Amino acid sequence: MTTQRLKRIAYAFVLCASVSAGSAVVGVATAAEEIKLSFAYYASETSWPGPVITQWAARIGEETGGQVTVDVFPGGTLLDRNGMFDGVETGAADIGMSIIKDPGRFPMQYGFGLPLGVANAEVGSKMIFDLVKEFDPDELKGFKVLAVFSSGPGYLQTRKKITSLEDIKGQEIRGTGGGVAVLKKLGANPVGMSIRGVAEALQTGVINGYMTSLTVIKDFKLAEQVGHVTQYPFNVVTFAVVMNRGKWESLPADVQAAVDRISREISIYGGSIYDKHEVEAVEWAKAEHGVQIHEL
Repeated sequence: MTTQRLKRIAYAFVLCASVSAGSAVVGVATAAEEIKLSFAYYASETSWPGPVITQWAARIGEETGGQVTVDVFPGGTLLDRNGMFDGVETGAADIGMSIIKDPGRFPMQYGFGLPLGVANAEVGSKMIFDLVKEFDPDELKGFKVLAVFSSGPGYLQTRKKITSLEDIKGQEIRGTGGGVAVLKKLGANPVGMSIRGVAEALQTGVINGYMTSLTVIKDFKLAEQVGHVTQYPFNVVTFAVVMNRGKWESLPADVQAAVDRISREISIYGGSIYDKHEVEAVEWAKAEHGVQIHEL
């Protein structure tokens, strides 16, 4: 073999190696490209779950070395609560969080909201996250589940004191979801309405009270209308943070792994923040408005 031919072979080998190396570099650059995700939710930034979502977005940035940036759209500015899951499914937002309130669409998570004796939001969040991960329900297969939360238990919060079954019979009580069946069993008359309409309904005497978690007594300034809380835990509600399935599948494997690493942690954290907020709300209601706590 001539020297000239050897040179040509060597040149071809180096050229191929250079092309391969260049392809590898391009692949790494693509994997490391900045990724922006939109996250829609229905509440304000300051009330729960605002601080939890802010923390989750920060953690994703940390876990991915700054590769992923999450643009947060609170207060229904991108998607409202009722259209959240459909909006994520169609790609209007990459990620969304909302309350689970449709038993036809989300039967397992809705069922968890029945009165099962869940002690608090942190315990409930652990339970519902582990259930979703273990059983992978069909209701969520169209999404990538990033986190699942539980509220604290619902309590009766009323204008008139309720300490027995006799006290609640015939009372008009606002209830939603699984709480409606519970109120009926207790002998009350459930009234359906948005939580935003409760203050006016209390003022006008349309209802005597409502049954939900204790956070609303401060968030919606309802301590000004109700003077009594019955210290008996009823049902919880659940919330899901989901990502558009196509968007999830487009993410690099290392980014997916980073998201998965903190899913359970952020679910439990969300529950613990809910519990803390609930304690603060009750102390505020007692100190500022003289709300009384009663045993059933």
